[in-house]
Amino acid sequence: MNEGVILNETRQTRPPLATIICIYLIVTAFVPLSLLWIYLFGWFHSLSNGSHASLSFHPVLPHSPLAWVSCALAIAGAIALWQLRHLAFVLLAIRLGLSLFTQVSTLTDRSSSFMRLTATMPRVVAESTVMRNTYLLIAAQWLISALIVWYVYGLTSPKPSGSRQGLPNHRT
Repeated sequence: MNEGVILNETRQTRPPLATIICIYLIVTAFVPLSLLWIYLFGWFHSLSNGSHASLSFHPVLPHSPLAWVSCALAIAGAIALWQLRHLAFVLLAIRLGLSLFTQVSTLTDRSSSFMRLTATMPRVVAESTVMRNTYLLIAAQWLISALIVWYVYGLTSPKPSGSRQGLPNHRT
């Protein structure tokens, strides 16, 4: 028996920032997901009751299944990041790409509806900081998502076999 042999296990530990990102992804996935379920329940409820003019709740079904896909990608990405798998980077990059694609492709429609919306609001609301900085807030959300994808890539990317903890090899 080889009692003197000690196996050197190299287990990668999850950094605290990765744990915070996992929690952030789960929260940002479940909040819209719960709203989607409310809309879906209201839609089915209105179908079962028939369309009465006296209904005060007029549910709106989401126009695209991309909201469901985005929530599923966030949850799957959080699980993969928790396990420190490279799949987390792939899932979160797909989520960011879908978000950018849908926002950019509908930018003109959203801009015109935003302008119509602010034209009908009281001046105090239309000139508020939140309304003026809506596009800035969307860009900040994209920046945060891009930074998360970049961090996850650096954390989960396969390291070269000759490097020591991400340091480059030095020839002596």
